[in-house]
Amino acid sequence: MILRTFFQLKMLLLASMLLLAGSSSAQVLPSELVSLRTDRNIYVAGEVLWFAATCEQAYPTELRLSSTLYLELLNDQGKAVIQQKYSLVDGHSSGGAELPDVIESGHYFLRAYTQYQRNFPPESYATCLITILNPNDLPSETNISADSALAVRFESGRPLAGIASRMVVKVPDGSIAPDSLRLQDQRGVLIASPDVFFGEFCLMEVSLEAGQSYRLSFHDTTGKVWTRQLAAANAAGLSLTQAASARGITITIFPTPALMELPQVQLRIAGPDFQCSTMLRIDLVKDGLTHLIPASALGRGEHYLLVNTEAGIPLYAGALHTANYSVQEATVELSDENVAPRSEIHISLTLPSEGGGYTVALRKVSPQRPVMANLWHNPWLYRSLMDEVPTGQQEMAEVLAHDYLLRQYASLAAPSPMLWKPESRDLGISGIVRKKQTDEPAEGVLTVVSVLGTHPQIHSQKTDKEGRFHVPLRDLEGIETVFVGATPTEGQPLKVLINRDFTKETPEIRHDPLRYSPALHQYYEQLYIATQTARLFELPATTAAYLPMRRESLPVNLGKPDVTVFVDEFIELPTMEDMIRNIVPKVTIHGEVGQRHLAVYEDVSLMTRHSPLIMLDYAAIFDVEALLKLSPKKIARFDVFQGEYYLGEQRIGGIISIFTHTDDFARYPFGEEGVFATYTTIQPGVAYEAVMAGTSAPKHQPDFRHLLYWNPNMRPGAQQLSLQAPDEAGAYEIVIESSVDKRIMRKTFVIRSGK
Repeated sequence: MILRTFFQLKMLLLASMLLLAGSSSAQVLPSELVSLRTDRNIYVAGEVLWFAATCEQAYPTELRLSSTLYLELLNDQGKAVIQQKYSLVDGHSSGGAELPDVIESGHYFLRAYTQYQRNFPPESYATCLITILNPNDLPSETNISADSALAVRFESGRPLAGIASRMVVKVPDGSIAPDSLRLQDQRGVLIASPDVFFGEFCLMEVSLEAGQSYRLSFHDTTGKVWTRQLAAANAAGLSLTQAASARGITITIFPTPALMELPQVQLRIAGPDFQCSTMLRIDLVKDGLTHLIPASALGRGEHYLLVNTEAGIPLYAGALHTANYSVQEATVELSDENVAPRSEIHISLTLPSEGGGYTVALRKVSPQRPVMANLWHNPWLYRSLMDEVPTGQQEMAEVLAHDYLLRQYASLAAPSPMLWKPESRDLGISGIVRKKQTDEPAEGVLTVVSVLGTHPQIHSQKTDKEGRFHVPLRDLEGIETVFVGATPTEGQPLKVLINRDFTKETPEIRHDPLRYSPALHQYYEQLYIATQTARLFELPATTAAYLPMRRESLPVNLGKPDVTVFVDEFIELPTMEDMIRNIVPKVTIHGEVGQRHLAVYEDVSLMTRHSPLIMLDYAAIFDVEALLKLSPKKIARFDVFQGEYYLGEQRIGGIISIFTHTDDFARYPFGEEGVFATYTTIQPGVAYEAVMAGTSAPKHQPDFRHLLYWNPNMRPGAQQLSLQAPDEAGAYEIVIESSVDKRIMRKTFVIRSGK
């Protein structure tokens, strides 16, 4: 199946809920939700990882907030292996990221977010778990987990007295005798044994008493006895169940007897960006223990349910599992479900109109990964991995997620203040200008941002009261060198600090070793052979499966200068001052030595009212004395723009643009008021090349492709695909996923490629 993120789903405003009439609501900021899908979840080093992303947003703004998507691949230490930026076109983005040949084997986290989302915790970013194998870096057997003690997590976050409560127990892998696990009280009486047992995990339902102590025990295959003492049960707390239906979600609360003495609780509903949008006060005695949240108020998607006492003590945190009330299903028809190598595969698709765009993949079926172990270490991945949880382990996965949410309750209820502006006008660069002597924010300072090189751009903006600036950079691709300069005011020296474009924040990540199974090992071998074969032989890819997304081109330049002077057309002059005074018309030098400045004239007699912007190889400079000390032999050209010039929203009193013969700005001494940065801009669009029917490769040329087709933005309606089958026998599947339906619309078919 195509891996997608469930951990973030669209935030819906619930102020109109009939159930919550009269409740108070917190101020809600505009919210964005990014969902992420990949062509597979298992790769080898050197392959291309294909992805599709959708960015949706909720009221109170209809203006699209973000136009740039940030994509990162993190290892299990939180270090970024890949960092790229992609354009969001009408809220959609797609591309292919090439995995490095030197990447280490292990589990990785592919995540996508916008700059605006950085105002909220990193758990709200779209995140997919990716497994990568590098045959040159095979994990050793010693990497396999060998936990030597029992570990326990309760769905309620803590053991509770007086009510039934579910808990998950993790045991040392492979060493337990399944029928030996027992929970006993202090008298040795058996309280519970596992209800569900799978590998190193088991689920138990227990009823505990306050004041009692409890002990878990089991014996391993050698006869050694292992024990763990549980923490004392809390006298006050609650558990909760929910059931989705066409009417909505019915929640049933199970409070401990002690909690009934203080029956007032607060039930909050939070969106995927951790803002609590709605709050309901419930009296467990008067209002009852069962409550209906209407489907009309929730719609599709996921929200968090948070319960605390009137004093703010957290009692419960979990996800609301909304249903798909009106989603139609896609239909898929295959001409033959058992095809021979190099034969044609004909597929007919009908995609419902209400699903928006669709991601369609045809690929070889991969073995199931040991998901539960990774969830134990990183329970915040529950929403992105829930579809990979094996049958019978869903309850265990939910317990892990509930425990994590409860421990993160404070961040759920109190999002950080907004510091990151949305990039509504293409990619942006931001930072802060400070006074060098006092380190105070410099308000109202003109900041000039220049893109240097063969595609120059000049932008400007004044800093706000906190000294911050955010300048959009348009129509750029690849890596560019950027210069940010701040105009000195009142002789105060300044320093410019550029914000990190990719966030350093990550959820708490715990290492989960890459574990092998015979099926996984065989799949990796086949995938590695396919990757190496693809490098040696070019298959006849005749048709792009889809067209890369294109942005509207917004040319940004300074236009044609009023005056251009080429220095080599004149005699050599000894100083920069002589050169400007004698061969550069419309520009003059004023002031005494040490306090000189340049001015641009509209004509022979009238000087502009504002100081001109001076640029050296497109980098803004502010020290005229330092400019006049440069060697004139290093200067190639002057461009002069007369009169008042509007640079964005700022009015400039003319521009003097100077170009050098050098690659070091003629050794101009830039201070801290100017900063150079190597800046990652938009990644160029690419399209997956599919091998269509009728384009068979020569017989001597092998074809071991695992991904036969990938289209991240297929439109609704009837679609026809005609593809060529590869050489390798095995099970293949076609997977369809809607960019709107948060429950994934999927139809899976098996294609046998064999004689």
